[in-house]
Amino acid sequence: MNDAIIAGAKKLSELIKGEVEAYVDDDGSYYLIGITDTDCRTNARIVTQVLDEIYKHTDSINVTILLMEKNAYKSYMEKYKGSLKRVV
Repeated sequence: MNDAIIAGAKKLSELIKGEVEAYVDDDGSYYLIGITDTDCRTNARIVTQVLDEIYKHTDSINVTILLMEKNAYKSYMEKYKGSLKRVV
């Protein structure tokens, strides 16, 4: 699974101007987070391309892709940092 997430993180970093983080929770669910300022239409295109890349490496995975501004990312991590482990 990590290969698929790493490939997805690499693709996400190619598509956005900003940082990319990847995490896994205790249940094995993955979270790809892009820290960037983009509009909704662009976000949808980015998510589709990242999922396409992930599914080249696996048939099944529980992944959430989040695209958010830096302040939203800080708030999100304050709330969930105890339950997430960094993958990349």
